[in-house]
Amino acid sequence: MQDCAPPAASRLPALLKGPITQEDYASPSISLIHELPEELLSEIFVVFVSLWPPEDRARVAISTVASVSPLWRMVAWSTPALWTCIDVSPHRGSHPWDMLLDAQIQASGQLPLQVHVRRCPIDWKILERLRPFTSRWQEAYLVGSCKTFTQIPDVYSAITPAGTRMPFAQIPLTFPSLTHATICLRSDFELYPQSNPLLFLDRAPALRSLCLEATFDLPEIQAWVSLLFPTIPYLANLTDLRIDGPVSYAEAFNNVLQQVSEPLQRLSLFAGKFRDIKMDLPRIQMPNLRAVDLNIHAHHILHYINAPAVESVALRNIPEGGRYPLQCLVEFLHAASPPLRTLEISNVACGAEFDDPMLPEYHRLLDGVRKLTVREGGSLLEDALLNDMLGTPDVAPLFPQLEELVLHIPRSPVYEETRRVALALIASRKTATVCGGLQVKALRHCDIVEV
Repeated sequence: MQDCAPPAASRLPALLKGPITQEDYASPSISLIHELPEELLSEIFVVFVSLWPPEDRARVAISTVASVSPLWRMVAWSTPALWTCIDVSPHRGSHPWDMLLDAQIQASGQLPLQVHVRRCPIDWKILERLRPFTSRWQEAYLVGSCKTFTQIPDVYSAITPAGTRMPFAQIPLTFPSLTHATICLRSDFELYPQSNPLLFLDRAPALRSLCLEATFDLPEIQAWVSLLFPTIPYLANLTDLRIDGPVSYAEAFNNVLQQVSEPLQRLSLFAGKFRDIKMDLPRIQMPNLRAVDLNIHAHHILHYINAPAVESVALRNIPEGGRYPLQCLVEFLHAASPPLRTLEISNVACGAEFDDPMLPEYHRLLDGVRKLTVREGGSLLEDALLNDMLGTPDVAPLFPQLEELVLHIPRSPVYEETRRVALALIASRKTATVCGGLQVKALRHCDIVEV
């Protein structure tokens, strides 16, 4: 060992000398990244701009990598993936969107396009500018008035010698590649007897995901009931639908859901208000619906749908006066008998639902739930409910198939007993057991969070 020490020590200065010598010969004005192959630089640029939202990536590419050197500028403009998102914005500094558009379209090659018209309302000028490329639209985020969207199906673009627009040539707008769309209606719902602001979506046969946001409201006039949320055309391939509306009537929601009842798999609804106009509306058959996410007052839609394949339900942000959200759920389960596996209840004010003498019988409809999440559930976290989940040798517990449990318990002395019962529940589910002749699974994951 002693004989080996001097040679090892003598090699140390030589090892240190290498980096020092390399630094001495490296020009301080030249970075080694400039020596990377152009193909690798291109990949690095794509990863870099992906850190920003899609609508900002072209601007970031121009102001960063394309401004470093002539080489980087050439590589950036030769990388189609950097230019596939068209962001229509009136505030673009030295790069207005309409001046940049032609360069972006050319640089993007034949890749699918994302079109964002969200920083300003869409209008005729924007539509005419984007019309030649609608066949390449894959994703679109459009903000505008009901009147503008109503007139989208036909764009008038004939120009007279004097420079004025002459509406003698109708040029249909089609979106054959559009798969994801977000439509924001930001104005009063103008009344056109034979029109619909969402009718243009029938020109998008490949549409799979649709988000509709409406920030308008109407006076409470019964004759306008069906117009409180515009309907959509039949969309044969739509699997995901999200609707956010301040006021919704059951009839209006039904009109929308009937158009996509067959293909729809995931439904998310936000309803600031929900009014049941016709309690005798037949349930809509939705055979392929798998997941439902209902917010504020939207849980009332459960009275109007029959979805035997639903596996996941989320009830969120339901205020006092929400009219028994859990009862809506169990009545829906009783009618459809779906294989419910995941249940999330977040910020739900349940009121006096647990005083219903039929509720214990309803609870049996939840026996198949495997994952339960409760966040700030108020009366939902009553000790009696958690005790019923404990079970006894002679009585089967609630949620016997439960494998994952997440509880958010308020950090208050009032909930001390709730925390104690929750810990007892965890201890009772450490291993599989039999209660009341029913097999009870062990919890694989449990998370109790004090909030």
